[in-house]
Amino acid sequence: MTDQDLTWVKPDFENIPTNMECTAYSE
Repeated sequence: MTDQDLTWVKPDFENIPTNMECTAYSE
């Protein structure tokens, strides 16, 4: 993950059930 990914992750973090979704978008 990069800082750019974290930029959109931070505001939506609470809405994401698990970090697996984040991984999916990252790929």
